Amino acid sequence: MIKESLQEIQDFYENKGFKGEKLEMKLKEDKKYQRILLKRKKKIAEKFKESKKEKKKFVLSTERDYEILTKIN
Repeated sequence: MIKESLQEIQDFYENKGFKGEKLEMKLKEDKKYQRILLKRKKKIAEKFKESKKEKKKFVLSTERDYEILTKIN
């Protein structure tokens, strides 16, 4: 099984000509992309604990987002 990254999957769709909202829809429909994204978000969330209020207020989708939030707190 070939392990793909989120960027590789996104690049695949971009090379097929998808941009903007159409690209976003393709990525939302791609099960492998969503599985990798969910796994990544869980890993990041375990590393950096955020409050329910912060979860609602901020989009915390990358490790960098959590690092910034940690510095603020």
